[in-house]
Amino acid sequence: MPKYTSEELNKKIEQLEESHGALEVCGGKIVPYIGWYWRNVNFDYKTYNFGIIDDEKDGFVGFDESGKWYYPLTRSLEPEEWARVRDLLECLVDDPNTETVKAVWDYVQSFGIGI
Repeated sequence: MPKYTSEELNKKIEQLEESHGALEVCGGKIVPYIGWYWRNVNFDYKTYNFGIIDDEKDGFVGFDESGKWYYPLTRSLEPEEWARVRDLLECLVDDPNTETVKAVWDYVQSFGIGI
C-alpha cells in the first residue's frame, strides 16, 4: 500500500530536488529524470515507460514527462516493478541519503539494459 498519494510524492520529490544538492548524482539530479526540472508523474498508473538517452559514451534512463525530445522508451514495466520504483522513491523522500539515492538510480537504470 503506497504511503503517499501521487500528488504528495511528486511534491516531496520536487522539494528534494530543490534542496539536497549534496546528494546529486548526474546532471544535478537526485532522482533520474530527463529535462531541466522535475515534472509530475502519475504514480497511480499501473505501469510506466522510462525515457532512454542512449549516446555513444553513456546510457541514461529517467522519468520523461516532457516527452518533447522523443527519446526512445523502455518497455512497459510490470506492475510489480513500477510498485518497487514507487516504494524506493518513498524511502528516498523519507530518508534522503546516499544509499536511498543509489537504490533508486540503480533500479531505474536497470530498465535500460538490453533495450
